[in-house]
Amino acid sequence: MSFEKILGQEKAIGMLKGYLESTRLSGGYLFLGPEGVGKKLASLELAKALNCQQDLPNACDKCVSCRKIDNNQHPDIHFITKEDDEIKIEDIRNLQKEISFRPYEGRKTHF
Repeated sequence: MSFEKILGQEKAIGMLKGYLESTRLSGGYLFLGPEGVGKKLASLELAKALNCQQDLPNACDKCVSCRKIDNNQHPDIHFITKEDDEIKIEDIRNLQKEISFRPYEGRKTHF
């Protein structure tokens, strides 16, 4: 189970697992917190669980989709990162344009 990689975030991981098991996912998720707590790792593990080709409640870490996400090569996984403590409106607009299209490979494209 790939969520086991994330240490010290039991409550947040429990919530994500609960959403996955119930299949009641929101249209988007924000991963907030101080630097180094595992926000990006948690978001990647959620993306893998949602797009895993093994159709398990957790990512297999072995299929093509999981490996592409691990290598930052999946065409349907998009990130916005902040510059100078802010997210640029142009980045939001570009993301909105990208996610308006159907997934190229994945089952889920945005969170």
